Amino acid sequence: VDELSQLQSRVEVVESKLAAFKRETNSREASILLQEVVVKINNADAQVNKTVELSALLAVDKIEEMGVGKLKEATQRTLEAEKVAAIACADAKKMIQVKQKEGQAKDSPGYAAELVSLQSRLTDVMQKLGEQRKVAV
Repeated sequence: VDELSQLQSRVEVVESKLAAFKRETNSREASILLQEVVVKINNADAQVNKTVELSALLAVDKIEEMGVGKLKEATQRTLEAEKVAAIACADAKKMIQVKQKEGQAKDSPGYAAELVSLQSRLTDVMQKLGEQRKVAV
C-alpha cells in the first residue's frame, strides 16, 4: 500500500510536468506561427511613431514660429507618413484576420489568446495613428 501511494504521487508529479510542458510547447508554437503578424504590427508601430515625430513639428506652440512654406511642408510630410502608417496598419489587420480564420485559432486556446493580444496591440497603434491624423488635419 505504501509503495502504491509513492507510485501514485510520482504519477501526479509527472502529469503536472507533462501539462506544463504541453502549455509551454503550445505557447512556443503559437509564437512561431504568429511571428509574421508580430513583424507586421512592429512595422505598423514604427510607421506610427515616425508619424508622431513628424507631427510634433505641428505643435501649437511651434506653429506661430513657422513660416507658411515650412508649415505646408511639415503638414505634407506628416500626411505622407500617416498614409504609409495607415497602409501598414491595414496590412497587419488583414494578416490577423487571416490567422483568425485558420483552423489553428479554433483548435489551440494559446494561439487564440495570442491573437487577441496582438489584435489589442494593433488597436492601440491604430488609435495612436488616429490621434495624429487629427493633429495633421
